[in-house]
Amino acid sequence: MNTVKEYDYRKLRGRIKEKLGTERKFADKIGRTQNYISKVFKNGTYFTQKDISIGAEVLDISVDKIGLYFFTKKVHKNETTKLKEERTGDRNEN
Repeated sequence: MNTVKEYDYRKLRGRIKEKLGTERKFADKIGRTQNYISKVFKNGTYFTQKDISIGAEVLDISVDKIGLYFFTKKVHKNETTKLKEERTGDRNEN
C-alpha cells in the first residue's frame, strides 16, 4: 500500500495568484525559495508547520480553512473511476 500522501494544491495556488500574483512572491513572504514551493506543489516535499502558519496569515486564510488549502488530498483518475463504478453498481442493485 502506498503511504505517501499527495496533496492537491489547486485551491492554494489560486489563492496565491489572487492575493499576491505569483508563487515567487508567496515564497519570499514565507521565507522560502521558488524552487522549494515548486517542489511542494509537485508533492516532492511538504510544507512545514511554520510555512503553513505564515502562509495562512499572508494569504488571509482563516484557521478553519487551512485544511482546505493545505491538506486537500489528490484524487487520482483510477480512484475516481472506481468510485463511479461503485456508485453505478449500487444503483443497478436496487
